[in-house]
Amino acid sequence: QMEATPDTPPERWHHTALKWGSNMLISSGFTKMKHPRYFADLWMWNTASETWSQIGADGPMEPGSTVRYWSSIIGNSDTRGAQGPSPRGAHATAIVEDKTMYLFGGYGGNSWSRHDYNDLYSLNLETWEWEELEYKGEAPEPRSGHQLCAIPGALYVCGGWNSLAQFDDLQVRENTTRH
Repeated sequence: QMEATPDTPPERWHHTALKWGSNMLISSGFTKMKHPRYFADLWMWNTASETWSQIGADGPMEPGSTVRYWSSIIGNSDTRGAQGPSPRGAHATAIVEDKTMYLFGGYGGNSWSRHDYNDLYSLNLETWEWEELEYKGEAPEPRSGHQLCAIPGALYVCGGWNSLAQFDDLQVRENTTRH
């Protein structure tokens, strides 16, 4: 077990962890604190240096920087890029061609309330810019606890649940190489 340092991400669960090159990316999740209850942040574990860094609007931030959340820094007049995903957990992420991370669904809300999502975001891993993608056709129902898998040219969303139903479906989004 590794020792926590001041640069370690805040403790969380229902986050995602993905291999990106020789690094690992940690996205969003829930905390035991009431405020904020849900995270909208991104962290990178550098396996070579064995160090954490938070990813900000311009890429990795300096060690010791205060925790910042995509929803509060992206889209402001001081920064470039679009608004990032709102705070959430139990979402799913996938990386395509080591260039783009996709984030789909999950749930979040204010304090202990729950809002189920079916939004799809892409994050350019070279420029660190988020883009909320539009659906052509019918969008999948909002869900959390699902899986997201990238197969060349397509994203697959499988299963999950929301506050009304459990899903045993498979949803496909094609043409992921354009983002």
